Amino acid sequence: MILETEAGGGILLEDGSITHTSFTVFTGEMDQMNISYGPETVTISLEVESRLVDLERPRIRRYTDADQRSRYPGDEAFSFVTRLQNESLEWEAT
Repeated sequence: MILETEAGGGILLEDGSITHTSFTVFTGEMDQMNISYGPETVTISLEVESRLVDLERPRIRRYTDADQRSRYPGDEAFSFVTRLQNESLEWEAT
């Protein structure tokens, strides 16, 4: 089986090894893979996206003790937030 990429090609041996040295063309996340079968060939196409796409995804975090402990078990930093919500603090002018 011959493997062809934009950067070159190689031969896939029966044991699963490739006859040429591999190299990185793109680093990112695989989005979707499509496989097309023909009478003589099989074509595999990948849709990929940059890791920067992850910056567009919303981050749903809350300033609660439960949310903080779900991410950092044993952390008690937010255990006082509920009590402080109804506190009235007075600051003296200096």
